[in-house]
Amino acid sequence: MSFSEWLKTYDYIALWIGGIALLCIFIWERIDSYRRGRETREQLDTLQEQVKAATSAAVAAKQSADLTTSLHRPYMGLSAVSSGGRDNRYWNITFSLMNFGTLPAYNVGLLVESFVDENSRSQHQESTTVQMFPNDTMQVTYLFDWGDIDGPLIRQESKKLRLHIRIPYQFENGRKFEYKAEVAYHLDRFAVEKSSTTEL
Repeated sequence: MSFSEWLKTYDYIALWIGGIALLCIFIWERIDSYRRGRETREQLDTLQEQVKAATSAAVAAKQSADLTTSLHRPYMGLSAVSSGGRDNRYWNITFSLMNFGTLPAYNVGLLVESFVDENSRSQHQESTTVQMFPNDTMQVTYLFDWGDIDGPLIRQESKKLRLHIRIPYQFENGRKFEYKAEVAYHLDRFAVEKSSTTEL
């Protein structure tokens, strides 16, 4: 029997074999496309994670650049508050001002208001005529008279002593700022409790 006769005799088997082969090819394509789809989804997930990481890095870089830009200016502050020559009534309190920035501060001034048990007690003011270069410090000492009654009570901390400090200053271009701090006397020393800088 020749091959062509065999095909004529068993052509239904050839059709079945062809159909089964087509079915196998179809099933294989479905399995392979599912595997490729899963790989594609995994690649897309990885890509999304990389996009998130790149976005976070860009935000961090912008914040760093903004911080660097904001610090490239005069930045006045209070580096220390100390007292010396204290008796019960008279205290010499020294305020150490410092330019923490990178540019000179112009027209630097100082205003100190003292409070004893939340009652305003005295004010001292330094005129706004000083220029301070970066890392410059300036010490200003004021004499405070607490009186014969309040002085010993402040020293014993039976009465609370608070100092409100304001340091106005400006940029070379004329923009004006003010540093504010609240200082409290506690355990025989002065401590800054809070501070802020605002543009005027």
